[in-house]
Amino acid sequence: MKKLYGEEPIFIFDPNDHRNAPVAGYHDTVLTYWPLYPKFFQELFIKAFTKGLNDPQGGRVVEGEWRLAMVRLRDSIMYCNQCDVENFYNLEAMQSPGQGGRECWHCHKDVQIPPRIRINQNIVMLNRDAKLYAHHVDAARKFDFSQPIALVAQNPHNPSIWGLRNLSESAWQATFSDASVRHIEQGRTIALARGLKINFGKVEGEIRV
Repeated sequence: MKKLYGEEPIFIFDPNDHRNAPVAGYHDTVLTYWPLYPKFFQELFIKAFTKGLNDPQGGRVVEGEWRLAMVRLRDSIMYCNQCDVENFYNLEAMQSPGQGGRECWHCHKDVQIPPRIRINQNIVMLNRDAKLYAHHVDAARKFDFSQPIALVAQNPHNPSIWGLRNLSESAWQATFSDASVRHIEQGRTIALARGLKINFGKVEGEIRV
């Protein structure tokens, strides 16, 4: 332990050095949980505990990177529609040929991917309890989660329809797939639909279903 953790530290998932690789039957917990995390999150740990150990200037992962990754990871949470446990949306896995969904780590059933919104390079899963904050729509207010500016809401007259409710102080401009435009005033809700684009003022998000 002194050698691996202090004198010659080797990350257990170092892709180029397998001397400290996990052993099946002994490190089953890490072997189970590591694959559950999205690739971007794994890569940050690999960078921090490989290059970052020997190159503090070019390899060290700074606090802001960790915070952004944690927010992105939280935004990636989706619920299994069979057992309701939390899973992570893994874009790289979804883009693999023939992969229309993913298996729940808990019940091993296919997880139905919920609607999601892409804002710049970030994807936020629009689960039943999802909220958007200033952090998501204003680059000048990173990590501002003080008040939600939007939340996912169910249509009271048709529970099968879900929408995004405007909780901000200004109207949004919604552009539908047929190029029609509608303004969503404060307190109003826009139904989630494939290709819907919402201009939040400083940034635009696109709904994917």
